[in-house]
Amino acid sequence: MCGLAGWYGLALPERAKQEELLRLLMRKAQARGTDSFGVAYRRGGHTRVQRGLGPVSQWIARKPAQLKEVASSRIVIGHTRAASQGEVVLRNAHPFRVGTWIGAHNGMIRNAAALNQEAAYAPRGETDSEEALCWLVGQGLSAEAFTRLEGWYAFTAIDTTTSDVLIAVDSRTPFAI
Repeated sequence: MCGLAGWYGLALPERAKQEELLRLLMRKAQARGTDSFGVAYRRGGHTRVQRGLGPVSQWIARKPAQLKEVASSRIVIGHTRAASQGEVVLRNAHPFRVGTWIGAHNGMIRNAAALNQEAAYAPRGETDSEEALCWLVGQGLSAEAFTRLEGWYAFTAIDTTTSDVLIAVDSRTPFAI
């Protein structure tokens, strides 16, 4: 099972507190996956992605300048992966870039491969998460599209052109905002 963490519209008066919060959230998410990690964040009008293999705590310890840059963003989507489908390689680390969207997923989509056969976008990796996101983005991330997913999920995504954030959670998946 994977972990999701992040925020939308956060701007604490003390930036050090925001860095502390990011460390805490990502370390808590690490309890749900140590195979890989990633964060998407807005910086200078662009959405950027940092991904790596292994536990996120290694990134936190070894890349303090990157952590500081990510933490200074008002929008952050974080993910820690416990591999269930696809190798533990960087192309399978979340978040994924699909069209103008960058998203991450926790859960399991049983029919992702079948849906992906009619997807407008091709996945770069081999995860049900990316396959499902490729199909969902092609469907305009509509409520109707989510009803076709078989399994359980929590998706977080950001539109790189508008900074709109999507959070979609089925009723069986624990998720707090």
